[in-house]
Amino acid sequence: MANCSALEQLVDIDNYIALIRNQTNFDEALLLPCQRQICLAIWGEGNPDISGIGVSVGYVIEVGLGFLLGAAVLAVQADRLQRRRRRRRRWWWCRGLDRVLDAALDSFVDCALFFALAVQLASLVMLVQKDLVSVAARGFGANDARIATANSVVCILPLLHPLAACAAAAHEDSDREEDRPPPPVELDERPQRRRHLDRCFEEAKSDTRFALFYLLTLLFFVPFVLQCIHNWGPSRIGDGPTGDGTVVASEAEWGATLRVCFGDVRQFSTAEMAAIAVFELLGSLVVFGFAIGRLSLAALRRSRWRRAVAGVTENLTGSDGRIGVRLSVVLLLVPLVPAVPLLWGIFRLRHIQGKLADRIESPYTGNEWGFGQIIGLVIFAPVLTEARTAWKLRGPGRRRIQDAQGCTATHPP
Repeated sequence: MANCSALEQLVDIDNYIALIRNQTNFDEALLLPCQRQICLAIWGEGNPDISGIGVSVGYVIEVGLGFLLGAAVLAVQADRLQRRRRRRRRWWWCRGLDRVLDAALDSFVDCALFFALAVQLASLVMLVQKDLVSVAARGFGANDARIATANSVVCILPLLHPLAACAAAAHEDSDREEDRPPPPVELDERPQRRRHLDRCFEEAKSDTRFALFYLLTLLFFVPFVLQCIHNWGPSRIGDGPTGDGTVVASEAEWGATLRVCFGDVRQFSTAEMAAIAVFELLGSLVVFGFAIGRLSLAALRRSRWRRAVAGVTENLTGSDGRIGVRLSVVLLLVPLVPAVPLLWGIFRLRHIQGKLADRIESPYTGNEWGFGQIIGLVIFAPVLTEARTAWKLRGPGRRRIQDAQGCTATHPP
């Protein structure tokens, strides 16, 4: 008779599989009495802080909002360029829309940065405990680790286009302020000083956001390394020796464990696992490429090749200094390509975890709406409130009325 209490915690997979072999010899009749302990130790019970329903929906909201806001900003920018070329008037429903989208995108960047920071820290702590320091993280198993590596990529990808768009807008405002001729001496200097302070504030805010983004990139490096080890390292399940000459379990032994834990629950196929691994790697390379590219561009702008870099940048972004249509499309679509399949993988893994919990008669907390799950949704509420406020204050006519009434909400002294 197997000692099921000794199989509750998994610290090292090699020792744990050896313990199962010594106690049960992977006989399904002997594995069944310890089904709950073995399945939870190997595959986990679902960590609600990483894969809960509210947090998972938050990933979808982040990806969807990032894409929709980016597409709307791109459409307004293309419409502005088209009107300049053909000298057409703006449609009535477009008046003030760019200000609303700028406010929503600005708020989205702040919300998504701190949401990604929380997700990244939670994923990092759990993955480090499981894979690097060999701490027995009860309830955090192989499926939870797969979800953690996937959402560590997903939470950063929606930031790429909004960060670039906000930085380009701040750069454009700075260029316009520098190119504007100085006002006559007799005019009031307070509006000019206010514009200067606003420009400095926007530049400082952009620098702070990119500092947080690079902090996220540094934190993401550890999950990226563990992701590559899990997805592309040699398999230690099989009948022949692997790259390091060791085998954890044979195909028959591992198959018996899968049948005891999952029964007829459909697992990821080999092709699906390979696709998830490819999209995780692609998304990670996109994040690192964006981070390295911006640092390289900033360094080249300060070098002796700055004139050549300025020419290339103007060709990509346009003469007005704003991020160009072609570059916007790339920054909008490229992060979406890996994000959508990874979201599908996260929800498939959550479904498998729920079926596993039902089979072993264990409570599945991933679908419970707790405190942390509500936060995962409410964190993006400021995007709607900022957009609503900007919509109410849109248009020069509304601004003149506010000034006449002494409104100081948009024009502080």
